[in-house]
Amino acid sequence: GKPWCGLDGWYLDDKNISIEEFIFKFSGPYWYKTINILIPFFNEENNIKKTHEAHKRVEKFFNVTGYVYVNNGSSDNTLEILEEIASLDKKITIVSIKSHIGYGNGLKEGLMKTSSDMVLINHADLQFDPYAFFYSNLEAITSLEKPTNIFSNRLNRKKSERINSSILRVILSLIYFNKISDFNGQPKLIFKNTIKEIKHLSNNFCIDLDLYLSLI
Repeated sequence: GKPWCGLDGWYLDDKNISIEEFIFKFSGPYWYKTINILIPFFNEENNIKKTHEAHKRVEKFFNVTGYVYVNNGSSDNTLEILEEIASLDKKITIVSIKSHIGYGNGLKEGLMKTSSDMVLINHADLQFDPYAFFYSNLEAITSLEKPTNIFSNRLNRKKSERINSSILRVILSLIYFNKISDFNGQPKLIFKNTIKEIKHLSNNFCIDLDLYLSLI
């Protein structure tokens, strides 16, 4: 019974969106930028539907125009389930790779299919909840003077893991003559035009470092 608000309109209801979300979406730094969400899936048949539901919530914050989901050479029913949810959500684009070369290769193939101003990258195992991340950092993100590439910092890690990562970052900082911060955190929100020569990015997990270096 509500009036039609148009394809670009939004219904505001007390049970649908919080005041914080409303302010962020319509007054924050990202609302006018289009965003594609990119996730590589490798044998994640049990996580696909939950992962998609979790990332759909990001639409409360951003202008998500598409989801690029990569079947990264899976041997289980990942592709079939991706096709199932794609039949229900027209925003989903599936990229299917026959052989699993590595995480980075799947990410590269997906990046070449994105068509937005910014790309939100996350893992498929739901270890990193994108909605929780952005909701818990609304104030800090909204205070930014302009849209900015975001690399999450990893928290609550074991002491040994933090020490190993610190040593690695010191070595990399010396190699590249630039201070290297944590680059493996998820989710990542990156302007696509800052990612140069996608085909030359690493085929493995070193792609996180490649993406980071492209921004400094």
